[in-house]
Amino acid sequence: MILPSEPVWLSAEDAEAIVGALAELYPDHRVQVVRPHSLGGALERACNRYHYNSERNLFRLAADYVYSLGKAHALVDGNKRLAFMSALVFLELNGFRLNEPEDQFFAVFVKALMADRINVEMLAMVFQSTSERLS
Repeated sequence: MILPSEPVWLSAEDAEAIVGALAELYPDHRVQVVRPHSLGGALERACNRYHYNSERNLFRLAADYVYSLGKAHALVDGNKRLAFMSALVFLELNGFRLNEPEDQFFAVFVKALMADRINVEMLAMVFQSTSERLS
């Protein structure tokens, strides 16, 4: 999906809300921010890629959120969950929803990206192939 205009970016408040939701969903895990500067920097990666590398593919930008937030290790626990949920919110803010074909489908790809077994472009293709435009 090539963007005709600048997307709606995730804000620090969006990230805080996602962290809060994850903490409620997983009360037995320590889902709390321990590196706020790493979180802030990770949130800027997709925006920087848009402005400085002229990246216009929405799904590539969503995959950038996954990579940067997952690798930032800004939370005690739940970094991959934060990364994926941020991509979901980013896509929904910009008019798309992901449809998970089977349970844990996206978790496999997120874990593979974090282990450097796939790259961001591959995750972007997965996102694009499983997405639908919101009406």
